[in-house]
Amino acid sequence: MKNWTFIALIGVLLTIVLFANPAVAEAKVITIKFFNVSDCGDDGNIGMCWTMDEIERITDGNVKFQRFYNASLVKGPEVLSAGKSGLGDFFLTSTNYFPKEMPYHSIFSVPLMGVDPRQVARAALELEMTDPNYQRELKEWNLTWVGQVTASGPITALVTKPVRKLEDWKGVKVRTFGVYFPALLKSWGATPVALAWSETYDAISRGVVDGVMSLSSAMAFAVPQYEVTKFHIETLTGYLAHPIVMNTDKWNSLPENVKALFVALAPSAMEHQARGSIEMKNKALEKYKAEGLEMVPFSDEIEKWHQLALPAVKEVWISQNKDKMPDPGAVWNKYVSLLEKYRAWAFLESYPIAK
Repeated sequence: MKNWTFIALIGVLLTIVLFANPAVAEAKVITIKFFNVSDCGDDGNIGMCWTMDEIERITDGNVKFQRFYNASLVKGPEVLSAGKSGLGDFFLTSTNYFPKEMPYHSIFSVPLMGVDPRQVARAALELEMTDPNYQRELKEWNLTWVGQVTASGPITALVTKPVRKLEDWKGVKVRTFGVYFPALLKSWGATPVALAWSETYDAISRGVVDGVMSLSSAMAFAVPQYEVTKFHIETLTGYLAHPIVMNTDKWNSLPENVKALFVALAPSAMEHQARGSIEMKNKALEKYKAEGLEMVPFSDEIEKWHQLALPAVKEVWISQNKDKMPDPGAVWNKYVSLLEKYRAWAFLESYPIAK
């Protein structure tokens, strides 16, 4: 297996070769509309933001990104339609929003599958590169994959009540998202609650819910959920993968050297994202400690939680997809085998127990 750093270096060298021609500096300015539900402070966006900065730098501003952050163009559930129509050009697919529209890709948003951003991104990358079902789904939405996969996470919980063992989850009302995390929480005896992210802080402060399960960095830096909670619970629910895509008409309109630049930068972008994700996770944990939250320590209870949750989540995913693909069990098993294949790529210090 080639070293990740070596692959990234090759990508950077390719960009230098591709844009060594002085004619590039005289090219017509190309504008690409980037849009997302969050900004560059979100750990899942680190690689994309780096990519845009690098392309603007390497092309000396002849490729520019018009950036729509924090759902300023469209809301999360509307990003696929916006990408298909060309309202926006370049975005992160946010696979957790689209279990029905993108059944194959929906496996990337299943919790408990991978424990590290490198591992998850590499497994998803191989599927995008080798399994035609994934490219077919994107083609149906007039989208082209640009060679990069990002992984957001980890997903953890902030609650107002101490949760140290399985029984402590009983009756705890937790704001979460998607269709798989509710199944996970139910398997533990907790009560999942559907709330908009913007309503969660107030709901916790008023006692409508007892906590929130979401991206660790988002709860620390986007909306300070730690202000209205008391405990940080590391649930080891993992990272979610999201392919980076572009509207196909826009992609086809780009010069070949610009297309090649996106692809050449992808390995370096994924490495920036993975390292940045781990760094943001650690900063979030330090933030929680500094703000006085009790950090519930790891214990053997985690294994018990996972043994209950994974079958529940798998059952939901397979049930949802039994009429959408010939053999959802085989798709599940293929992704699991790739996660195991790329476990060695993980930052081993990513989690205290990564096994």
